Formats: sequence, structure tokens, C-alpha cells
Amino acid sequence: MEENKTVGQYIRKYILDKYNMTQQDLSKKINVSRQTINQIIAGKIDLSPAMAHKLSKHYGETVDFWLGLKNQGQFYNGQSVFDCEDPVVSSWKKYGYHTLVDHELIDGINSGIFGRNFNIDCVQPASYDIRVGSQAEIINNGKYRKIDIEKEESIAIKPGEQVKISSYEYFEFPLFLLGRLGPMTDLQLNNINTLYGLQIDPGFKGVLGINLVNNSDEEYPLDYKMKFVSAEIYFLNVMPKKGYQKKKNNLDDIDNEHKLNSKDLEKISPNDKKEIKAMMKRLSEILGE
Repeated sequence: MEENKTVGQYIRKYILDKYNMTQQDLSKKINVSRQTINQIIAGKIDLSPAMAHKLSKHYGETVDFWLGLKNQGQFYNGQSVFDCEDPVVSSWKKYGYHTLVDHELIDGINSGIFGRNFNIDCVQPASYDIRVGSQAEIINNGKYRKIDIEKEESIAIKPGEQVKISSYEYFEFPLFLLGRLGPMTDLQLNNINTLYGLQIDPGFKGVLGINLVNNSDEEYPLDYKMKFVSAEIYFLNVMPKKGYQKKKNNLDDIDNEHKLNSKDLEKISPNDKKEIKAMMKRLSEILGE
């Protein structure tokens, strides 16, 4: 039999197709409901030991063999990655769902599967250290202030401040990758915490906007390209039917963000400039500044 097939694929190819049977025929043969057979083939439920015993008894292979297939590439409403021919993905998929370790992370970086601006110096035994990117947005007493970290070379988070930091890495996750993030040890020891549980969804493209809060009594510096968040990257043997749905994020797509220059300003007419100035003055009055 072929390797790296799901339970459903084996049942289809080596039972239903081979013996010209329907799901109803198989359900009668091994004395289970047709719905159970359908859900196993679709990957909606796992193969139970009792079901593995029935399949082993009637169609060969050991019980352990059938049980060993139960988590390898279930479909649910998505797609299997077993047909992917990429050599890096092929080396990952033989292990099924798992956390990528150092040599797999290096392969992913070298192949460009993760995205851009990744560096093997950031690879840990079973994680990747994400670095501080070029942009930050500080939130203090309800007021927002943007910082160009690349230009300033560093940012200091004051006690009580919240800040959204962009990642230096630009992610282009395929549908078979999932990331989970957590602050690095030094941040935790200095009482710098993430505000939310962080996840990089399958299909995500862009820089990350990572929210931190300084719960200490002292300023905490973050330098440009400093390692500050650790990411565990998981290989999924099931691809979701729909990937990440983009939400509005001021730090997204920084690489593609349009910045005003002198030519843009020349396009603004004198009348428009007067209107903009008046609007800014009115806004300042409303905000009480």
C-alpha cells in the first residue's frame, strides 16, 4: 500500500474501489451505520479502536496500522496536503501534524515558504525568534503616537504604556502552516506582557502587529531588529477551506505602504490646502488641544 494516505483515502482505494462497494455496502459488511463510514471517510471523526479492529479483521493490515492512520491528513472541510510535491513540504508531511524543529525551520527559511526577511540566526530548537520591525504605535491615555523605529533605532516603552510593534519579518503563510506566539523570557522577566493570545493564521500575509504593555515601574527599550517574540510554527496535515481574512491594521503591508513625498504635496491645490488647514484647526478644537 502507498504511504502517507488518510484513513478515508485507504478506505476509498483499497476497499470501496477495489471491491466495487458503496459506503452502504461497507457499513453492512462490518455492522456499523453508513453515517459512521461517511464521517470517517470525510475525516469528521477519528477511527476508533473498535472500528480499526473491524477493518483489520475484514480487510487486512493490523489494528495498529489502522489506528496509526487516524490523524494523518484528515480532510474535514479542507484539503489534504499529501498531493503537494514541494520537496520541503514532502519532508514535513511524512510526520503529519507537528511543531517544526530547527532543521525544518531552516529548510522553510531557505525555501521562502514562511515569507520574507527571515534569518536562520533566529532559529531555536523548536521555535523562531521574531524581531522588532520598523513601525510602532504607542497608546497612552487614549492617545496614539506613531514611531519610526528604524529611523530612531530604538523605542522606549514607558510604565503603563501600550504599544503595537510591527514584526521585521513579512509573513506569507500557506494554508498548511499555523503559528503561535509568546513573549521571550527577557520581556516576561521585566514584566512586559502581550495583551492577547497571539496566533498566525494559515494564509496570513503581512507584517505582524504585536501588542505589548509595560506593567513594570521602569522604561523598557526595544531596539530595531531586536528579538522580542518567539513563534512556534506548526505543520497542518489538513488545510482549511478558507485562509486568513484580512482585517484593518495600521501596521499591515508596511512594505507596500505609500508614503507622501514632495511630488504628492505638489498635487494638492491651494484651495485644498486651505480646507485641510481648516479641518485640522477644527479637529484640534474638538479634541481640546
